[in-house]
Parts: sequence; C-alpha cells; structure tokens
Amino acid sequence: MKMLITLLLLASVVIAAPSFPLQLGPNNRHFVDSEGEPFLYNADTCWLLFHRATKEEAVKFMKVRKNQGFNVIQVSMLPFAPIDSANAYGDLPFTDFDLNQPNDDFFNHAAWVIEQARELDLLIVAAAIWKGCCGEGYADVLSENGGEKSRQYGRFLGERFKQFDNLFWIMGGDNDPRQHIDHYRQIALGIKEANPDQLITYHAASTHSSSDVIPHMTNTWLNFSFTYTYFPGKRNWVTIFGFGQVPHIYEVNRWEFWERPVRPYVLGEAQYEGLNYENDNSVADAAVVRRQAYWAMLSGACGHAYGSWNWRMKDNWQDIKKDNGANDMSILRREFEALSWHRLMPDYKNSVIVDGYGTFGKSDYVTTAALSNGSLSVSYIPPTGTESRDITVDLAWFVDPIKLDWINPATGEKQPAVEQTLSKSVRYVLSTPGDNGDGANDWLLIIQHKKQELPDIQNP
Repeated sequence: MKMLITLLLLASVVIAAPSFPLQLGPNNRHFVDSEGEPFLYNADTCWLLFHRATKEEAVKFMKVRKNQGFNVIQVSMLPFAPIDSANAYGDLPFTDFDLNQPNDDFFNHAAWVIEQARELDLLIVAAAIWKGCCGEGYADVLSENGGEKSRQYGRFLGERFKQFDNLFWIMGGDNDPRQHIDHYRQIALGIKEANPDQLITYHAASTHSSSDVIPHMTNTWLNFSFTYTYFPGKRNWVTIFGFGQVPHIYEVNRWEFWERPVRPYVLGEAQYEGLNYENDNSVADAAVVRRQAYWAMLSGACGHAYGSWNWRMKDNWQDIKKDNGANDMSILRREFEALSWHRLMPDYKNSVIVDGYGTFGKSDYVTTAALSNGSLSVSYIPPTGTESRDITVDLAWFVDPIKLDWINPATGEKQPAVEQTLSKSVRYVLSTPGDNGDGANDWLLIIQHKKQELPDIQNP
C-alpha cells in the first residue's frame, strides 16, 4: 500500500534531466549543469557494477535506479581486491598488476557502461583504484608501482574516458591516504592533464571527510568533498581503537560546512539499507537511510549517497525494487527540487525551531535549513518511535502570510500542519502527526511564505 501511494503521488511529477557536464556552482556550495541549473546529487552505491554485471544486467540495473529517482551511481573502476579482479567477461584490469599495462577489454567494458549511463542521464562517480579499509584494496599494488606509474595510470584514465561528460572521479576508497597520498595525488593530476573539467573527490575513512585528509595548501585537484560516518554505537575503527564514538551525520556535515576553502560536499557513504545496523545483528531499515539523507541535505550538503545491500551487485539484485528506503530517495529528490534547495542555509542557531529540537549528538536531533529572505524553511524531525512529538516554531523570522505543512517522507503525502494561515507575531507549538505508516514517526516540516519568494533580508 505504501509503495502504491508513493507511486500515485509522484507519477505526475517530472524531473528534468541535467545538461551535462556539471561544474561547481557560483558559491561553491553545490553543482550546476551546463545551463546553470542546480544539480541535486542523489546517488546509489553499486560499487561493483563494472565488475560483476554483464552489459545487459548493468543497463537493467541503471534503469531501475533511474526509475527510483537516482541520478548518480557510485562505482569502483576496479574490483575491490586484486585477487578477484576479473570482470563478468573474465577480463583482468592489468597484466601482473602493473598499472602501466592496462587491459583494453576491461576498460572498454567500463566505458560502455558509462556511455549507457549517459543515455539514461546518470552521472557516474568512479573510484580510480580502491585503497580499502579492511585488507581488501590496492594499497600494496600502489606501493609496488610507485608515483610515476601512478601518474601514468591517471593519464591513461584521463585519456581513455575523456569523452564522457557524465563522469566524476574518486581517489582513495574507505581509507585515509596516509603513505599513499602522493600516489593518489599523481593519479588525480594525471587525470586532470587530460580531463581538467572532470571533478575529483577523495573517499576517506569513516568519520573523516576529504577535507580532513587532503592538505589544503598543496592541493590543486580536490574539487568537492565526501563526508562519511555512521552513528554512535556503530562499531568501527574509531571505537575499536578507543578514539571515542562515531558522530552522527549532521555533526560531520556541520564541521564540513565551516571548512575552508569552501567546496561542495556530499554524504559519500553512511549506513547501508538491509545491512547490519547495531551489534545485535539487526539491519538498517528505510527510516535509518531517510534520516541520514535528510540530515545531510539540511546540514549544508548538496547531496548524499544511499547505501544499498546490493553494493556487490548480487545475483538477486532485482530485489532492490522492493527496498522502501531506496524508493523513499525519490521522494527526497522531488521534495527538494520543488524548492529552492540550493539556496537553503543550515539554521545552526535553532532560530526556527526553538524548542523540542532534541539533543545535539543524539538521534532525536532536528535539523533545519532556511532561505535567508524569510520565505522558506525545511526541517526534518527524525524517527523516535511511533508517537507524536511536540516542537515549538518561532514565526517571527518569517514574512507574512505563513503556511505550515507536514510532508510524509515515507509516502510523499502532504497535509497542513495548521489549517489557518498564521502571523509572524507568534510562537506556535506543533505536534507531529505520529506514525507515518512505515513504523516510524519521522516527518518533514515546510514553513513558507504563502504567496511568493522575497528578496534577501537577513540570515537565520
């Protein structure tokens, strides 16, 4: 029933295709296409698409994701581990793991998939060579090849894929660069020599962002940043080695917002739907991935990556059609693209929701972003069970007349939070509608000027 409601509500909404190539927006806070239209980065993480899928499977998969509202696919150019490096056709990427002896058949297959993605208006964001967090990856291969061969590999990638205007690159892969920082710098610079317009990021270890691990003063290639974290209670290297607890999504994104120089940033990786969530072997559900995505978007990010149990491109990959969290990402994209999302600024002072916003550092924390002209704010009230929750909004900041609406992030349904149009002279206590039909009580609150957008007047 939930999926039927969602499909009916969204069937009449048309999402415009981007005009590639993408570039940095005028304020370096988001991407724009070649016509200057903002591009909301709504990614899936099928890392082994190039490795495990046949051509037919790859196209079918990408069509499913496009229908679910995704406009980006994050992949690894190479398999995750050298020991298992043949693709679906038995092609190896290199001879004897020599980065300067690439196998044309292997990379031609990747190029074919990228071309099909272009036909579907999808951006491919490809990890050039995966470093790996947990014993997998190409760290040893990089060390054995050295800096000059790394530069040549970057040049090869830049030349081989320079015709694609729907391609970004990732350096690293689930780990900080550390002793391989020059290897990745050389690869990035090699790509840039042939392809200065293809944008590059770095995928660091969990709780770190690209900005944390790539030196600002010596960097000439990092165009945008990945943030990456899970949640307190998640067991990973931070907790295993006694470095504290894992921060929430909105915490690392808040830190990234204040990084300088200013770069666009996206939530590049977080908890995956359908995979282990807590230490009791429960799995992450739709509410978890919704929370992550909305927290990111309302904390200054220009997009996010939805994590899927199908990151390996499994034989039963078509079951992704049933994943509620994946389908909910189309609602997120449509809701934000119906607003001036790229002009929203995080309300870190809690000047819109002044009470009931929860505790910073906890999973109940409400994130809000607003336009600086007093005409719009968007708040995400995360799930805390199925019961209703009270929040207090201060309407003094808004321009009359004001309307308030709840959006159900699990279905896209809209309902008025207050039946009448309110005046800016009041603080108003609202109660969330309760269970949204998904066993959770997370909601979006949209407060906006009822008639039109207005010129800028102040910052929240």
